[in-house]
Amino acid sequence: MIPIGLILLTVVVLNVIFILVDIYIYRKFRKISLDNHWNNIYSKIYLISIPIFGIWLVANSIIRWSFPIPSKFVTFSNYFLTFWYLPKLIFLIAYWIYFVVNRLIRVVSKSHSKGTLPYANSARRKFITTLGWSAVGLPYLALAHESFKTTLSPKVITVEVPLLNLSSEIKELRMVQISDIHAGSLPSVRFFTKIVGIINSLNPDFVFVTGDFVNFSYKEIEIISESLSNIRAKYSVLACPGNHEHYMKKEDFERLADEIRKCNVDLLINENRVFKFNESQLQVAGVDNTNHRMNYADFDKALYGLKKEYPIILLCHDPTNWDKSVRKKRKVDLMLSGHTHGGQIAFEILNSKISPAAFFYKQYAGLYADKDQYLYVNTGVGMVGVPVRAGLPPEITLIRFVDAEKYA
Repeated sequence: MIPIGLILLTVVVLNVIFILVDIYIYRKFRKISLDNHWNNIYSKIYLISIPIFGIWLVANSIIRWSFPIPSKFVTFSNYFLTFWYLPKLIFLIAYWIYFVVNRLIRVVSKSHSKGTLPYANSARRKFITTLGWSAVGLPYLALAHESFKTTLSPKVITVEVPLLNLSSEIKELRMVQISDIHAGSLPSVRFFTKIVGIINSLNPDFVFVTGDFVNFSYKEIEIISESLSNIRAKYSVLACPGNHEHYMKKEDFERLADEIRKCNVDLLINENRVFKFNESQLQVAGVDNTNHRMNYADFDKALYGLKKEYPIILLCHDPTNWDKSVRKKRKVDLMLSGHTHGGQIAFEILNSKISPAAFFYKQYAGLYADKDQYLYVNTGVGMVGVPVRAGLPPEITLIRFVDAEKYA
């Protein structure tokens, strides 16, 4: 279990960072803005807003921690504070990158000018100042556009995984994966009901949930329990725990596990299930979470007794375990993970999506392969931290096995 004090410290540090960013942006605004009537008014309004929003941010964090099931006001508050602080952080990062690159260019080119700067006259300075502060609004517009377009718009992604010696029964199976529900951060119960409706419309034989049902409290499962119980799979709904399932006391984790199982979800904690199809079998194992100061996974126990000649699917929340414990180490045909959220925010650059997760995870979204072993990282349906998804819609994955011989 992660110490509660460490979680609270993280929340405090994040709040301090956001407030300091607000103060920094204000000081920059005061420094480069022209001295006129309207700028003075804007500056005073901004200055007054800093303590107001700072107190609001801290109060919201306390309320969020004290009441795991958020009210409509808290949900609104989370969105509002996100749109107040996050774009400023994005702008500040972009500003620092520009500042460093500009300094490097000037040093390399030795182009320091001792004369008058080309924009030193009042008219040009006013134009550049106006242009610069207009650019501050770009992160707000970009975040608003992408979040409204993607946060509540689930997307079904179809993935084909090649297997050798694939039987016709296994090839016909329709398997659906979702991950990272984070019940306490869902915008509404209706949203997850919509997710379940899409899952059921795919007529799945199996449904896999790869961890993080909640944020930090077993009580959050109440938010999704009815909808979770309505998932329909021909053979089974199986799941594994995530790291957020352990952000609570051991006895609360056990209560959460019991509540999940009451929703007709077979929660695999270092164990496996075997499903027989005539002369073939599909074997599904699930491990508890490991990483993030946790070490609950037992891969050997989870895979014990499974036969190498039949397909093995491993449910493992954190994809970093593929390199550490699975790839080239154990017989697993397909490992299904989540955890990364794909970064939750992605930017489209030259027809490619760039996500912050790429800087922290070797495998953070999509299908990865090493010869005949595969890893699929689902980017999740829910949210944590900031209550928006931008450029990365909630993901429902439809997985099919295909003949490796024909695929090649």
